[in-house]
Amino acid sequence: MKETVENPVTPKEWRQSQSVPDWLKRLLENSWELELLISGGAIFTLFQASDFFIDYMHAVHAEVSFAGWVPILVLGVFAIKILTLGFSGHLFMRALWLALICVNAAFPGGMKVSRIRWKKPFKVNLKENEDLFEAITRVDRISGSVIFFAIVSASSIIGLTFLFWITILLPSYLSYQTPAGFATYLLEAFTYINWTFFLLYIADVLIFGRLRRIPLFTYLIYFPFRFYDFVSFRFLFQKALWFFASNINPVKVFLAAFCFFILALGVTYNSVFRYAGWPNIFDQREFRWQMAPDANRMSFRWYIDEIEKAEGRFDQPAIQSSIVTGNYLKIFVPYRIPADDLVRQLPEEDRLLSNVMAVEIDDSLYEDIEWFNYWPKNLDQMGILAHINIAHLSNSRHIVRIYSPFGDEEGGRGSIIPFWKDSPPE
Repeated sequence: MKETVENPVTPKEWRQSQSVPDWLKRLLENSWELELLISGGAIFTLFQASDFFIDYMHAVHAEVSFAGWVPILVLGVFAIKILTLGFSGHLFMRALWLALICVNAAFPGGMKVSRIRWKKPFKVNLKENEDLFEAITRVDRISGSVIFFAIVSASSIIGLTFLFWITILLPSYLSYQTPAGFATYLLEAFTYINWTFFLLYIADVLIFGRLRRIPLFTYLIYFPFRFYDFVSFRFLFQKALWFFASNINPVKVFLAAFCFFILALGVTYNSVFRYAGWPNIFDQREFRWQMAPDANRMSFRWYIDEIEKAEGRFDQPAIQSSIVTGNYLKIFVPYRIPADDLVRQLPEEDRLLSNVMAVEIDDSLYEDIEWFNYWPKNLDQMGILAHINIAHLSNSRHIVRIYSPFGDEEGGRGSIIPFWKDSPPE
């Protein structure tokens, strides 16, 4: 004789059976109102957060020397974009859920299947008077899963970024800075071992902890994974991950997450490629680097008036404008952290930023330039300023080159800036 299986308890019946406060029960039953409010506010904030984070990281990079600036920039923006897409997807699913409820309430009699006269090979798998309850439940489940997945993914990326920095980037940076010796070999070995376990840990995260199910192998990964769990803050949402993973189809969720991450990566790339020095793969203009001879290229980053108009930052030397109407050329050189290595090469009594800079106009080296400390907008934009007399130059195009004779980040060329002198007649 077969045993009878009792009907499973629904989530609503389970909540009613628990000693849950009335206010929490009401919140659980009507959480969609709060969800819509949170998602709308989060989307508005997050659309501005990525620009703020990029500008902040750009400012830090000019002032502080630390390992892994680009990976941290990319992963930080990636986390913000995941949250943005997640909240946007959640808002859309909640709006669809509400629309299904409204249309279901508008027609309480259910579907009139007899009026749907589709012919073969099209099929209509519906019952007469069927309602939208199943679709509403499915959309509700997807909506909750989307917002949970977005928040947990962003939190995980932030934690993994910190983990990546402390276990991979920092040891690599220290081994690079440490003179060759036994300590260097230890740091390099530590980095390689960490890379192995870190990649295994990432794989385990992506496949919902499947590596932690392999007998004996778990003893090999136990201590590194426990350390990574702590450093990456996984312990904060581990129970929720177990709950989520035990109620989903792993293959479907993995495919959906893969598509979601690909979209987030594309949006992230579009936001950071300029700052990371990467090419723009979305720009299909074939001759964008062949528009004019190399010496005639122009960029708003070279001209102070254009930078201030765009509310940008001074990340390289600049002059006042592309057209100079007076007899003096204004040159501003921002003080960025890489310049410290150049200044340290000088004798201690000569260690000035101005002593590692040189200026040429039309291949003529200008000596005895009088430089001054200058803060054009705020303290994090500090640098040195000079005004060079160009009264002897003709009213035509000229090229100013600003570089360091001790070395330059751009292969020894420095900043090559064209300008046009247009002084009025006396």
